[in-house]
Amino acid sequence: MVKQKYYQIIIHLTAWFCFISLPFYFSPKPPDNFHFQPDTYFYFSYIVTNILLIGFYYLNSLALIPKLLARHKILYYIISIIILFILIVILPEILKSQHDFGEHGGHEHGHGHRHIFNAIVALTFFFIFIISSGITIINKWFETEKNKNLIEKEKLNTELTNLKAQINPHFLFNVLNTIYALALKKSDTTPDAVMRLSKMLRYIVNETQADKVPLENEIDCINNYIDLQKMRLSDTVEITYNTKGSFNDVQIAPLLLITFVENVFKHGISTHEHSPILIDISLEGNLFSFTTNNKIFKHKEEVSAGIGIENTRKRLQLIYPYNHILNIIETENSFNVELTIKL
Repeated sequence: MVKQKYYQIIIHLTAWFCFISLPFYFSPKPPDNFHFQPDTYFYFSYIVTNILLIGFYYLNSLALIPKLLARHKILYYIISIIILFILIVILPEILKSQHDFGEHGGHEHGHGHRHIFNAIVALTFFFIFIISSGITIINKWFETEKNKNLIEKEKLNTELTNLKAQINPHFLFNVLNTIYALALKKSDTTPDAVMRLSKMLRYIVNETQADKVPLENEIDCINNYIDLQKMRLSDTVEITYNTKGSFNDVQIAPLLLITFVENVFKHGISTHEHSPILIDISLEGNLFSFTTNNKIFKHKEEVSAGIGIENTRKRLQLIYPYNHILNIIETENSFNVELTIKL
């Protein structure tokens, strides 16, 4: 930050040095019969005028635009510019009206070139006005956009935190219900179920606070969840679970897939009818694919199932806005999810 300020100071000093000195280098050579010789008063007037113009640049960019124009005090801003024009361009002309620029050039030559000089000063004034206003307005625009992006980022982070906070309890309640069902049946698999729940809790507590987690860990969490569900399901449920690809060294947003897996087991099983369930996960290069398919069975105790999926949809839009495709096809008897993410 300090270095950046030093660079800005150096750039400004260099620009103003060129602004003051370049006219001497690029002015055309006068003809041989031209006898005008600038005197000390001319150089003094030239330097003072340039100092005033430089001061006008900073006064306009640092004070007038932020204090007046930015606060919609347009009339005061216009009046201030007119007053500064009078002070820098017109008033010096009045004060110099009795003075010849050249001691050797004669009265006529002095007045003629004094008018040319004043015309150049007036044009320079408007040039500096345009440059200082343009640069200041552009900088303010960039600053506003930067602040807007920071606010938007904070808003997204807050929203993502809230969405994750909504997912975790819902996820845990379902798992606890599964273990509770096993305990009621005095199943020998209950200790194994508790151990798998312990692994899932460790994953949720220790890893899912990060923005991204290893995909392998996310898949392990899904594996544990599916194994827990298998412990309580009847023979009517047929689970086809496929994974393909190497999930090492790839990261994904945490708990992004579990909602769809939960939905399969919550609405896709029946104790009386054949209940085929498909869960397919694959990774080819950086293209991740996730598919689920299940029948839909209505349950009396069923509560709205759309909250978790809607939250996941929002998370996908926030985290992978242009790098994902989510297709959810729901019919009267089936529910199909197709998700692809470019990781």
